[in-house]
Amino acid sequence: MATRFAQPSSNNWDWGSTAVWASTDGGSTGAAVPANSDDVYLKRGTYSLGTSNLDQSAVTLTSLNILNGFGENASGVMIPSGTSPLLINATTLNIVNPHIAAIRLSGAFTTINMRVLTNGRLYLSGGSSTNFYAGASGYVDIGDDVEMTYFSTSGAGAIIRADTTSPGDLEIDIAQGAVVEVKRKITTGTVEGKLIMTDAASIAASSGSANIKVGRGGTIELRSSGALASITALKGGKVDANSMPGFATVPTLSTLKRQDGAIILIPKDALDVTTEVYSGGYDQFAV
Repeated sequence: MATRFAQPSSNNWDWGSTAVWASTDGGSTGAAVPANSDDVYLKRGTYSLGTSNLDQSAVTLTSLNILNGFGENASGVMIPSGTSPLLINATTLNIVNPHIAAIRLSGAFTTINMRVLTNGRLYLSGGSSTNFYAGASGYVDIGDDVEMTYFSTSGAGAIIRADTTSPGDLEIDIAQGAVVEVKRKITTGTVEGKLIMTDAASIAASSGSANIKVGRGGTIELRSSGALASITALKGGKVDANSMPGFATVPTLSTLKRQDGAIILIPKDALDVTTEVYSGGYDQFAV
């Protein structure tokens, strides 16, 4: 296990070149290219990663850290500079960077912490992430069939695209101010921002029960064709199916639990609600 610091001196730098890597922060370059179990830091330099040697798929890092100093004297820095992703795996991916315009990755990550990306975008086009924690800024694009177990955002926007291969149970937590579009199966979570369910998105679980809770000020906007297990709308929460397109077979919501003061906008021809449970008090909800 070693520590590596990227210290590029020109644009379109090569991940696979020893001329980029140092073993100490600010030290001389010439260190070995990052390998299995290494901790890697991108914290100096103002240059976009090039398109050479992006296939690092055989490497599993202990951590990949993209930090504040990287790209601070430039605008539009990208990792990498083209549309192809950097193929690499890491136990932990840490992103605290207000300068980078786009990061494109594909690989297996146990935990992703995207604390700061400001106006930048993180694209995950393949692989998996067990736990994803997005901060208050930036945007996340989770590609088709990227396996994910837990996703939360404190304000960053996101799109979670379809998973048609082997969709697992996905828990989501969306804070106030965040807008997240989901095109796949989700199972549990809390919505205090806005959740937009499109395409074949559903609320379901591989085993046990599934339920999404809409908190005060939160909104679930339903536009999807998938079956919905259970939605609980607390006081001030909104369930909106007014924009749901017409389907040959009307989608079903098995159970709608709503507290006094919840806003329910569900036209009868848009969504079939099987069971509705009403109560004026939170304690009477089985959530």
